Amino acid sequence: MRYVLRFFVATLVLTSARDEVFVGETEQDVVKVIQATLECRHVPGMTVGIFKENDTWTRGFGTADLKSGRPVDEDTLFNIGSVTKSFTMALLAIMLKENKLQWTAKISDILGSEYGFIDDYRTRETTLRDLLSHRTGLASPDIGFMAGFPSSISREDLCKRIRYLPEQIPFRDSFIYNNYMYMLLGHVAEKLGGDTWENLVSSRIFIPLGMKSTKILKKTSDVLSSDMAHPYIYKDDMFENSTLDIYELHPAEPAGAILSSAEDMVRYFQFVLNNGNTTTGDQLTDPKLFSEAFSAAIPVNREKVTVSKPTFPISDVQVGYGSAWFESSYDGYRAVWHSGALWSYITLVWLFPETNIGIFISTNGGMFKDYQSKSLTTTMYFLADILLDKEPWLNSSTACSFPLPWKEVNETDPRLTEIPAFLPDISEYAGIYGNEFQPDFILTVSGSSQTQLNFESGIIGGNLYSTQDKERFLMEITYPWEFYVPLTDHNNVTTKTNVTFVREVGTVTSMILNFGTNITYTKDVSILDVISRNTNGSCRLFSAAWLIVYLLATCVVWLKYNQRI
Repeated sequence: MRYVLRFFVATLVLTSARDEVFVGETEQDVVKVIQATLECRHVPGMTVGIFKENDTWTRGFGTADLKSGRPVDEDTLFNIGSVTKSFTMALLAIMLKENKLQWTAKISDILGSEYGFIDDYRTRETTLRDLLSHRTGLASPDIGFMAGFPSSISREDLCKRIRYLPEQIPFRDSFIYNNYMYMLLGHVAEKLGGDTWENLVSSRIFIPLGMKSTKILKKTSDVLSSDMAHPYIYKDDMFENSTLDIYELHPAEPAGAILSSAEDMVRYFQFVLNNGNTTTGDQLTDPKLFSEAFSAAIPVNREKVTVSKPTFPISDVQVGYGSAWFESSYDGYRAVWHSGALWSYITLVWLFPETNIGIFISTNGGMFKDYQSKSLTTTMYFLADILLDKEPWLNSSTACSFPLPWKEVNETDPRLTEIPAFLPDISEYAGIYGNEFQPDFILTVSGSSQTQLNFESGIIGGNLYSTQDKERFLMEITYPWEFYVPLTDHNNVTTKTNVTFVREVGTVTSMILNFGTNITYTKDVSILDVISRNTNGSCRLFSAAWLIVYLLATCVVWLKYNQRI
């Protein structure tokens, strides 16, 4: 009853001041730019939520369900991807206040000896802040989330296996985005709160904040519910339904599984910008503890800044990563932000703490080249300028041409090709390959071919092509379409990954996949073979970062084309 009353009061408080964000013809300009952007970027639907001081503006654009024609409105739900991470951080902040802990609390002290990392030093010294800021130096094999983990593996199971994630760089040396660390943080919250992450984030955040529609993505069919913006792809000059099977994050829901609306997100902004204080006056977190999350704890190395003066009229410079938030400077204004992506769903959130402004934008598809991510980028720049009382440097025309006319688009992206080798006994490579942490790979001979194998790993499939280096093949993902397209250049040539087979006494015993770091899969071993095995056993796990495609905050399209990641 207490939470029901809080929800009612929170709703009254926030809805008392609405639609005063824009004045005069400004709102018409906003609508014009967004509608033009949806059309030229081939995006079916978009939702926008703005919080400025005590005023809000929420609105939907385009279509949530193409079959029925149902439009997007302010209550339509979208998957917010890695923006979920900030909710996991906020939940932990609540738990820390109640348990009288700090961000410097060590994971080993909270979880105990059943959990650990690849070496004794990390196991002993890793803190909550290390996980929150992605500075563990551990590899991030997101291919597991893409393929899908067996339902028999629980969050607790996979968290205990994190001790087998190898080091990619030294501890606290640099930034490596790692979805598994936020899965582990969700499990830490479960230990501190005595309930599931799903129940805790609902009872401790959604309900007290009056987020009446927000919920968790639990099964793939959830994205087709009547309150959701359905996911779409833009293929062959038309919209199609996205592949349903790819919309599941088990068991890493704390990294990217929240479904929310513009209406609910502005309530969340008010809570965040007010340092964890609700509209009903409840201080859910320690304000000092909560505010620390917005300051960069580690730099984010980038090859180059793609939006900066003098090429562009403004500068958008990234500072680093804090706790579930990036910190940057937008033309002199301090901004904290995060993106999120789960295939057809891409979300972008910016907050300007000093001016008490929050902007939420989410879309439900397209995945056509980089157009969808560009639609969020240009809309965000346009809205930020207006809300900061600046003259917008984009309009309905340049929002569609961006980065033109300021910067030429280089569409040459050559891929190396190799001559295949004829292998008289290619069947010796066929079989099941697995390890303790990743879904299995099943390799079969492609018909009568002696140069090609087929592979499957969960819902992923494709081909392995032989090379003149006998034990080395080139892997190409061909389905689902959503996984294949981000790996394709402008000439429709796909990125292929090296796979090397290892022999012992002349027999193929394992294969090594290279995605920045090597992942070793042992032949005739399945992840299901070791489900019941204690993770403190002697089995060695080899894993690595999947650097090409990216789930919950951000996906490869965002990583490749959007300057803010």
